[in-house]
This record gives sequence, C-alpha cells and structure tokens, in this order.
Amino acid sequence: VPAQLGLMSNLLSIDLRNNSLSCNGGAANGTGTLARSQESILPCFLRLTQLIYPRPDDSYMECPDVMWKPRAEAVQDCSGYGDTQLGDLASNLAENGLTDQRWEVDPSYYQYSGCRCLEGYQAVWSRNRTVLKCVHVTSETLAPWFIPTAVITTFIGICFLGAVGLLVWLRVTVQLRLKWQRERDLLKYRQKGVPNGGPATIVVTDVESYSELMQQNAAVTTRAMGIHNAILRKAVTAHAGHVIEQEGDSWSVAFHRAVDAVAYC
Repeated sequence: VPAQLGLMSNLLSIDLRNNSLSCNGGAANGTGTLARSQESILPCFLRLTQLIYPRPDDSYMECPDVMWKPRAEAVQDCSGYGDTQLGDLASNLAENGLTDQRWEVDPSYYQYSGCRCLEGYQAVWSRNRTVLKCVHVTSETLAPWFIPTAVITTFIGICFLGAVGLLVWLRVTVQLRLKWQRERDLLKYRQKGVPNGGPATIVVTDVESYSELMQQNAAVTTRAMGIHNAILRKAVTAHAGHVIEQEGDSWSVAFHRAVDAVAYC
C-alpha cells in the first residue's frame, strides 16, 4: 500500500480485503519468519489499534483494527525517505484522514500482527508463516503423550471419582450440559451463514444523536465509534449473528433464532 494514499483528502473508504497483497511480498528471513519489522508493516500514517475484535468472516480469529495515527505523529513518522514514507510531502497529509477515512485490510497484509484464534481453535501457519488458519481443536491435534497420561491419571483417580461420582454427574447433566448444547448450537448457526429462505430475526441498532456528536467533537466521537463497533462485532460473533448492513452508526444484524438476537441485545 503506497504511503501516497495518505495525501488523498477526498478518499473516504479503502477496502483491501480478499486479495493477495502483502506488506513485503511474502519474503522470509533465515528463521522462517517474515522479514518486515513491526514499524514497517503499514504505511507510515497508519497504526494497529490495541483493541482487537472477532473478524466478520469464517476465519475464527480476532485481530486489531487499522486506523490513522494522530496527524502530528503521522507527519513525523512519514518525514523520512524509506519505502513506506513520504519525505518532504509528509506535511501534506490529509487533514481529514483521522476522522473520515475507513480502512478495511486483510490481516495477512500486516502479517497477522496482534491476531489470535478464538477459543476452541488452534493456530496453524503455512507458506513460511505468511498464511494463518484457525482450526477447530480435535483429538487429532492433541499431543502424542496425552492419551497414555490420561489413562494413568484416570486409573489413579478411580477411588476419588467413586466417592463423588453422583455429585459430578448431576453437575454435568444439569448445568454444564446446557452450556455445551448452546455452544454447539451457536457453532452450527455460525457455519450456516446469513439466514436465507427461512425464519430470521433482524436487530437494528443506531447511536442516538450521532450527527450532533460528530459536529461537537468529530475526533472523540470517531474514537468512541471505533470502540462501539468493536463491541458490536464481538457480540455478533459470540451470539452467531451475521452483519447484513453497516452504514455509519447503524448496524443491521440477522440471527437464525430469536433467543440469540435477545442475547445479543
């Protein structure tokens, strides 16, 4: 991504998803890891936020957002003459970039920096650590020593389990089973994708007085909206929802079941 994009004051949205772009073309060093430093994985005027949120796709991972740096910091970082900097043009960085521009970038571009797999999924790297996939943890992914260790541990604990077996059985069947069933159902509805041709529940959210807040303090409101959007994305994933429309401060989310829509709210 060329740093010159930061000079385009009328550029409001940049969508770089679903492509093979990379911050370094996939080059690797002698250790098998990517050669780019943390500071050069993005153009000089962009940064990764500390707040991470689940990705709205089937990657089963959560990653940081890409946002503009504060303008003074962006001008300073872009003043050099590296391949991701602007040199003398740094002072011409767009004034409205911080509040108006929206960046959508695949995490593969910035080497999955700050990304992690959701609970119940395991990171699997390939292609010299340029491709990350989160796979569901199964018995095939367990360490080879797990089974014999489990057998020995089970044998030693038979006496104890015999004494408290009834209590454990009641706890599993009455309490944990309900939670397990819900997680299983949520996984099924996540994999189904957006409801199509069947019953569905639509939840529409909107921020009250959003326009007035933007007029009063656009920078603070934009940062607050970033936190607001991250919370909603996490809630959508947690309750097997699917975003069907997002525009400004308004979200439309579809659910296969009304109970999941209520839990999302």
